[in-house]
Amino acid sequence: MLDSLNKNQSMEVYLVNAIIKAKEKETKAQKKLVRAGVYLLGILGLSVVYLYVRWMDTYYVSQLIADPIILVFILAIGLMFVNLNNKKFSFEKAESDFDRLKEDLIDRSYDIWSTKEKQTEVYKRLKEEHDINLFHK
Repeated sequence: MLDSLNKNQSMEVYLVNAIIKAKEKETKAQKKLVRAGVYLLGILGLSVVYLYVRWMDTYYVSQLIADPIILVFILAIGLMFVNLNNKKFSFEKAESDFDRLKEDLIDRSYDIWSTKEKQTEVYKRLKEEHDINLFHK
């Protein structure tokens, strides 16, 4: 009896720590995604401003295409777009991992916690301290 109680408590601690780590991973991935989007928009904005200024000085499109700074901007935009897609993929993976773990924890909650009060106490603590809402899927 005592052995099964210890296993249940260790499973509870393990699952709660796992969902906290998954939430932190999701939050970090979201911040990286937003940062990559801001960088891409910044480079796009600088490119548009530079193109506008150059357009006023240049009469031929061929001179714009041959401008090395514009080519650097095009390369930077391409690289930042690839970076944004990678960050988006990482965020979606972290989000799906967190959601799967959250659903699993909710589905198995009656096996993990012996009483409804203990379950509610853990859910409230996770909501307040880590912004993890386990009251619904």
